[in-house]
Amino acid sequence: MAGTKLYETDVIVVGGGIAGCMAALTAGKNNKKVILIDRYAYPGGTGSASIMGQMTGSGMDGKLMFGGYTGDFINELIQNGDAKDFPFRKTTMEGTIGILRYNVESFKSLLEDWLLAAGVKIFYNSVVTAAVENETSCTVNVKGFYDEYEVRGRLIIDATGNASVASMLGHETLATTLTEKKQAVAVIFKVGNVDKDKYLAFEDGRTAGEMKELDELYEKKLLPARFLSVGISPNTNEAYINATFMSNVDYESTEETSKALIELRRQAKKLIPVFRKYIPGLENCFLSETAPSLGVRSARRIAGKYVLKGMDIAEMKFFEDEIAPSTWPVDIHDYSGEMQWVETPKPYMVPYRALVPAKGGRLIAAGKCISADDDAFAAIRIMPTAAGVGEAAGQAAAIALEQNIAFDEVNGKELHDILKNRGVQI
Repeated sequence: MAGTKLYETDVIVVGGGIAGCMAALTAGKNNKKVILIDRYAYPGGTGSASIMGQMTGSGMDGKLMFGGYTGDFINELIQNGDAKDFPFRKTTMEGTIGILRYNVESFKSLLEDWLLAAGVKIFYNSVVTAAVENETSCTVNVKGFYDEYEVRGRLIIDATGNASVASMLGHETLATTLTEKKQAVAVIFKVGNVDKDKYLAFEDGRTAGEMKELDELYEKKLLPARFLSVGISPNTNEAYINATFMSNVDYESTEETSKALIELRRQAKKLIPVFRKYIPGLENCFLSETAPSLGVRSARRIAGKYVLKGMDIAEMKFFEDEIAPSTWPVDIHDYSGEMQWVETPKPYMVPYRALVPAKGGRLIAAGKCISADDDAFAAIRIMPTAAGVGEAAGQAAAIALEQNIAFDEVNGKELHDILKNRGVQI
């Protein structure tokens, strides 16, 4: 773009969700120049904009699964009193699955502090409009609210959540097309004036997703789906609630997602009297906020060197190049309002090859847009896994830069060993 400003860096990270942030932070800690580009005005992506306030699949059987730089960040959040892990009993087998609940504002603030401390240059309110790649570098065109600029780097990490940069560069991408595999969308909302002790006493001892009252409310058509998640925000009398539901939404259509936002916000408003009447601890609650973004459980992803499969998760398959652990079940919120839920007895792993596009090159995927089939994606789409994958992507970038190679030439076993030595539980 003639007349626009050019910024040069080692690594371009597009997407400031937990995956992109951990990728940028890790590359920065390896003394690489990093520019992070994000459409929001704050870091954290869905973890901030959805106001969900919880990381499902944070651990298993009382043990947190975070490690490496990600683990250090989470531990500081916990030590500050801004996050707490809650174990839920599994539904189909012995043991528990962790859900880390956190204060969203504290999460955003601490994440930004860590990025700046690692030397990451951040561009908020920015959208990549075009991308090109050659044998030695990559360039993206970016549009802000009032200006346009270019960023040139040696490598790109696509952490957009929908493989948008990979698509711009001509990499093959895949989207869910089968109706029965498309996941419902939601809008998270926040309620105030919650009696925390009363609600937690009511919740205590339930298995993940189990609530007799839930079935009754759903059958009476008082809930839009057979699902309700209430997360108490640390240090507040507020709760983040995941209960809205809309199926068969084309998440790549602005018209359809706009209609979904309108409908789901209306659902949130209608649910408040239901909670007041039926849910202990929420008798005096009020609607204090709805998320500014749509919660999209499906996503476009790359076709990678390896496609992680639902069977890999069920069998907890071993990979020599495993780079991140995950504990969350295959969790599909289907079009009918029901849930498909398949647990594992122990953590399963994500291989490095699932981050690398099939044709290789100077781009790698991180977070939700890695290579996975519909069933595997339904398990690995969560924040703890995305964070671990992001850290691995950032470390792979550091290796590629130091060895002057492309991402598909990075030795996955070498990457695995570096991450394991840092404390990643692989």
